[in-house]
Amino acid sequence: MDKHVLSLLQLLVSVVCGDQHWSSLGNNDHQGGTVSLSMQVSASAIETAWSTFPTLSTVGWPHASLHASLQQQIPKCNKTRMMETLPECRRRFEVMMQTLDPSQWCNITEFIMYYNDFSQCTENSSLSVGCFWPNSLVEAFITGIHKHFFSNCTSDEEKWEDPPDEILTTLILIPVFLTAAMISLVVWCSKRADIFG
Repeated sequence: MDKHVLSLLQLLVSVVCGDQHWSSLGNNDHQGGTVSLSMQVSASAIETAWSTFPTLSTVGWPHASLHASLQQQIPKCNKTRMMETLPECRRRFEVMMQTLDPSQWCNITEFIMYYNDFSQCTENSSLSVGCFWPNSLVEAFITGIHKHFFSNCTSDEEKWEDPPDEILTTLILIPVFLTAAMISLVVWCSKRADIFG
């Protein structure tokens, strides 16, 4: 067994099991020779295993490219650049919305394709500069677009009111009396069946 793999195994056992003594995990063939593995988990074992990580790519470790890619820095969000590119999304959306009659701006079926393009544009602008989408700046930008184009699109919601008390009382009492009548009828029929049966 490769000494790097043994070190990693030792690190894994130390992390999972704590400071315990493990002996005789077995005989392993290491480049033609026999190695008796006796593991005593200690701080030096962890340091040894940890020190092998940088050298894994040189010995052909199968996940060396993954290890190297994890060490790369994640690009930071360039908010300034994002805010410079978002007005282009607004301009394109305004051009598309101008093709519609303003009375149709509240009809979502008329502009849904334009809005989808606008949404995709803001997403691409955010992601291209390393920012998440949506983020607070993009949300504020989209809110500005909504205020400009859709401020008059509030729906007139109907206010539901309770019916007058007379109607409400009738609607409650009818099912109550029907239920009582059906129960009485079932009881009466069962007694009649006992008499004739």
